[in-house]
Amino acid sequence: MALGSSEGPASSLPKTFEELVAMPVTFEGRPMVPLPPRVPRRALRFESAHENRGPASTLPWVNIPGDTDGGRRTPWSVLLGEMLFHAPRVLGPLSVRMGVSCHSCHPHGATNPIIYTEHSYMVPGRVDLTVSYFSPTGDDGILNARVVPTLRGIRHTAPYPLDGRITSLREQVRNVIVVEFAVPEVPDYLLDALVAYLNQLDPLPNPKLGPRGRLAPGASEAALRGEAAFHLPRASLGGDACATCHPPGQGFTDGRVHTLGPRNDRYETPTLLGLVSTPPYLHDARARTLPEAVVEVDKLLGIGLTADERKDLVAYLEAVGDEKDPYEPDRRDRRVAQPLAFVELLLEGPYAEDPLVWRLTLETVMRELEQALPKGKALNSFLVPARAAFTRAPNDADRRQLAAARRALLSSVTAAPRAPKTASSGEP
Repeated sequence: MALGSSEGPASSLPKTFEELVAMPVTFEGRPMVPLPPRVPRRALRFESAHENRGPASTLPWVNIPGDTDGGRRTPWSVLLGEMLFHAPRVLGPLSVRMGVSCHSCHPHGATNPIIYTEHSYMVPGRVDLTVSYFSPTGDDGILNARVVPTLRGIRHTAPYPLDGRITSLREQVRNVIVVEFAVPEVPDYLLDALVAYLNQLDPLPNPKLGPRGRLAPGASEAALRGEAAFHLPRASLGGDACATCHPPGQGFTDGRVHTLGPRNDRYETPTLLGLVSTPPYLHDARARTLPEAVVEVDKLLGIGLTADERKDLVAYLEAVGDEKDPYEPDRRDRRVAQPLAFVELLLEGPYAEDPLVWRLTLETVMRELEQALPKGKALNSFLVPARAAFTRAPNDADRRQLAAARRALLSSVTAAPRAPKTASSGEP
């Protein structure tokens, strides 16, 4: 079947989420949306509490949630939500065939700068979801290509999506799955788990920012001049400044919707945190670099920046948008440990007897392991019991097999050091 087409008449589409999970749909063999060469670092708030938590006066965000468990163990709902974020089936049968999940476009909650489809004029970093690639009923015949936004800090960046028409994060998650991907209504507890996971996504720590989002000591002269220019009232903006819509003390977003451009289109204010690692820029991804973004915003708003102001603002944005350790280590053991962590959902906890979670987890784990490991004995040591368990309902015998297979595979990839890359090496 060609990518982007639907199989059979609309009446053959699943009418419930349970029917969708039970459908015999398989991956076609290559992911339509491959992950970028450097995958953004996985960082959840409860695990990085020592980096991201503290008094409101010392962090970019004003509203700091309450205590977490300090990273001792992933909350069950968060682990379930992260698994669903990696599960193509949550986005429907077409996504299963193409190997597309939420994680494909938003790896670990960040952005995938290499994603594109021909419906987006081949511009990396933007997609048009209103096409038959993603939904059997969603092709509206109009180019609606938009940038793929970061989800880090999403609990602070309402409204949603880019046009700001939705105020609730939970409703936005449902809108993406049920409306944009035409998936049957998702059970409430699965939707709640996805929201719980998204609520854990924070911007990565930035040592170049100090209290209330101001530049930390040691900033360059250009960045400091850029900070002053960022706060300078502009006549063309009615006396407002860049900082009016992107207030540093509020995570560089005012949480409002603004009308911009000749058509007065509505856009919510995006955060500027993490900019360095999340190109392209602007709602339609027209700017590939930060200097291009400053030029485009200057033209769009008619600010009239001087060449020196543009350079200084770029230096400032590079400091504001910096991240500490932005990418995952390129290590096979890390790539294998991530999906194997989802197996915990099947061994114990509140979802261990849930048949939907059982099938979704096994399918997702097997697919990701096949992407992370070469075919061979090590991979088969897990796939054989997992495939058998997938055909059955949750049971203790399969749990014992899966637990043993997980231990063996983790031990195997941890004990075998990754060989140095050579011209003839096929090692992943």
